[in-house]
Order: sequence, then structure tokens, then C-alpha cells
Amino acid sequence: MIIENDGIGGLDLKGIQGKSRVMLLGLTAAIVMSSWLAPVTADAAVHTIGKNGAVCKEEALDLRFELSANTFKASGKVDLEPVDVSKLVPDERYYVTRVVKASFSNSGGNYVPSLDKPMRVIFHISDVDHKRASQMQTQLPVNRFSVGFWNEADKAWELLPSRVFWDGRYGAIEAETGHASGVYALLWLQRGDALSTSAGDSIRIAVDYELLNANPAPYVKEGRTMVPLRLVAGRLKADLNWTGSEQRIDLVRGLDTVQLWVGKPDVMKNKKPLLVSDQSAIVAPEIVNGTTYVPLRLISEAFGVKVAWDGVTKTVYIQNY
Repeated sequence: MIIENDGIGGLDLKGIQGKSRVMLLGLTAAIVMSSWLAPVTADAAVHTIGKNGAVCKEEALDLRFELSANTFKASGKVDLEPVDVSKLVPDERYYVTRVVKASFSNSGGNYVPSLDKPMRVIFHISDVDHKRASQMQTQLPVNRFSVGFWNEADKAWELLPSRVFWDGRYGAIEAETGHASGVYALLWLQRGDALSTSAGDSIRIAVDYELLNANPAPYVKEGRTMVPLRLVAGRLKADLNWTGSEQRIDLVRGLDTVQLWVGKPDVMKNKKPLLVSDQSAIVAPEIVNGTTYVPLRLISEAFGVKVAWDGVTKTVYIQNY
């Protein structure tokens, strides 16, 4: 994958076709790679990563990187620079949809080639992307989309194991990777059968951008996400006490104590009724197959943590700081 030559070294490829063209392109790959890495579509978006993690967005590409807490020991920086796809020579294996150059550096300003903890790379897609990549052959599955990483040593795209979220019109392609600095792309597989995995319908929980292994899984009741009590209490660093005679749950976090009762909508915080911004958030805790579930929105308001919902990837984000 290289840039269309516009006169580098005096070489004109416009009149060369077929295998000869491919060979010449291959020979010039090392020369022009440095040219195509230069972004041409927009200024770089610079993001600071603290010890609690962060999400880094590149709006022009409908892309985001999610880095969990403690990805950097102190702090770091990520520069995201869009790359002009029109400058890339078509690869017969892939249709390249969007490309970004990511430059990671630590608190000392040093280049970071890889991460100790994997990050998630997420490209959002629509039916328009599907139609364009498939050349209107919409019977082809969206699983042909994958996240790719440019392997400079091999001069080729490395397909990252990817998951596809898709509702028929909108979706996302997500991959986890330990790579850091480098070039990432949303690729459409034109040849071969290396299809991405379809994501399930389960609700996911991410605390400080780290996905939890929620087993048993959360579910929705009366429009509210119900989560396993012990899982959430542990990640919020709250002590859990259970009074069986009253079916009462006591959660202690710092100087705050929150009390809930299984089967009752009553909620107390520091011995006073909890005031919430939305009364519909008060859904009674319940026990299902031996697991106690509590409404996440209620717990988040009680302890002052931020909660956000991504309907495309069915992920609940909790910012525990």
C-alpha cells in the first residue's frame, strides 16, 4: 500500500499497466511511504492521556481510540492525523475507507511503539460506507470490514481481530491492539474470507475505558441497565455488606454509605433519602438466579460517578474518578 506516484524521482506510472505497474509500485514503496504518512486532510488532533485513561476522537474520520486507566504510568500524549485516502494506490485485497496516523509519546516526550495494556480502535460506519465499499453489492456482509494496522517491516496491512456492531443502517468496527504509534485504517476485504466477528447483543460495561468480564451479563429493566452488584461494587472500590434479615444492601465508599433493599425502591444515602435527578432511575434491586442486580444509573448518582451509554456498541461507560 503506497501513494500514487506524482513524479517522485522522475518516475511516471500513468502509462504503465498490469504486472509491470505492480512491480514498479512495489519497488518504489520504501521511497514513498514517508510521503503518504504525511497527513493532508486536516490538522492533527492532540489528546492528553492521564492515569485514568481517556478516549481520543478524530471527528473527521468518525474514529476513536479508547485507552484504559494506567495505560501510561503518569501521562502521555496522542496525536491523530488523518491521511488522504485518495493518495493511496488501490490494493486488490482491500478497499481502504479511512486512514489515520497515530503518534504516541510518554510524559518525557519519547516515542511509544507499543502499549502495556491494549487499547480499542473504533471506526463508526453507516449504510453509505457499506454501499461504497461493496460497490453497491449490499448482500455482502459488513463483516468484510476490519481495522488494519500498517506493518512497516512487511510493507503490508496487518488485519487486527475485529468485531462488527451493526443494526442494518449504522454500526461500528472495533479492534483491540497493543500497537501504539503507527497507521490505522478501516479496511474492506475484497478478496479472501478473513471476516470479522459479529458482536452479540449483550450489554458491556467499561470502567475507566476498560471492558469488564461481566458474567452474568447486565440486562435492561424498565429502561434501566441492571448490573451485578458485586462486579460494580468491586470496580467502584466500595465495600459491600449484606443484611439477610432485611434483604438490605449497604455500599460504603469513602465517607458515603448507600443503602438499598431487594424488591423495594427505597434508597438512603448517609441515612437520608437519596435525591436523584430522574425518579425513573429508582428501580428496585432484584435477585436473579442467585445474583443480586442493582440499577447502574442509581448507583452512579449515589456515588457521583459519570455514566454514559453507547447504543451502537451496547456499552455502558463508567468514569470512576
